[in-house]
Amino acid sequence: MIPHPILKNYKNLLIYTGAWVLHIILIFLFHYYKTPLSPVSSLVNSILQGVFGFLLGIAIWYAVLYSYPEKVGNFNTFINHLLAAIIFISLQTYVIVSINRYFLDPADYNFFILHLFRWVVPSVFFYIAFVLAYYIYIYRFNLQEKKMEEIRLTRMVKEAELNLLKSQLNPHFLFNSLNSISALTITDPHRAQEMIIMLSDFLRYSLARDGRQLSSLTAELQNIDRYMKIEKIRFGDRIHYTSHIEPNALSCTLPVMILQPVFENAIKHGVSESVDTVHIQLQAVVEQNYLIITVQNDFDPTIPSRKGAGVGLKNIEERLKLIYHNEGLLKYRKENNIFEVKLIIPQ
Repeated sequence: MIPHPILKNYKNLLIYTGAWVLHIILIFLFHYYKTPLSPVSSLVNSILQGVFGFLLGIAIWYAVLYSYPEKVGNFNTFINHLLAAIIFISLQTYVIVSINRYFLDPADYNFFILHLFRWVVPSVFFYIAFVLAYYIYIYRFNLQEKKMEEIRLTRMVKEAELNLLKSQLNPHFLFNSLNSISALTITDPHRAQEMIIMLSDFLRYSLARDGRQLSSLTAELQNIDRYMKIEKIRFGDRIHYTSHIEPNALSCTLPVMILQPVFENAIKHGVSESVDTVHIQLQAVVEQNYLIITVQNDFDPTIPSRKGAGVGLKNIEERLKLIYHNEGLLKYRKENNIFEVKLIIPQ
């Protein structure tokens, strides 16, 4: 919700109030020296004009806020402001005329009625001026918010890269992978060579970002396959990984390394905690201009959750929100000993 530019702090309200007090003084001097109105009549009309102008300026904000062209369209915006201006100015005129009928003497009241346009016309210009000023304020506010979101996204991506780097280069992961490869050099040298190449390709993809935010699903899946094959050396038959990918989903784009934390979560909280085979399933489909990726893994509900569970998923959710300016793009649930993560990626 965009804050009211006048009411958002006391400083702005004080400046706004001071401007209208000055306006009342100037209008009083004009009536006193340039019209036949008595001092009392001049003061009453000046105060009425100032008070209604003060209130009108505050109220116009809500007409602007709920009649933004991007929300209701240009034509509806024009109609809404036309109706709002008629209502505001008619109400202002009616109240001022009614009050003047009781406070002004007949001569001053007749002069006021004959020159009513002097009060109505400035109100029209005030309305237009406030509308333009408020739209400029909203534009600048949205621009500033967009810049702040970009800064937050950049910072978050950098933090994600650092966290990912720590995870990928964590000694346990490397030691376990290298120990597995070392064992293969004795039993199956050819396979050991393949795994060394796979590990280097996995790390190269993780590090060689080139500043890109998006990647193809094909490239992401290739890297996930490397990761899962490396982990399968460590856990053996305790990992059973399958995938079902629609052909038209392969060309879709998604944030780079967005799947990595999902599979790390499945390994950490599923495979690592279980002595039985853990089934990890990946499905990718395209529905109504959205790439839907679902990752499922079974788990042992009797084992307490490890510290840090869910942090990686929350980071993914925040990253998707910042990139696509949309909430609800990540969903997860536990049901029947199955943990499911669903990513909804706009295309």
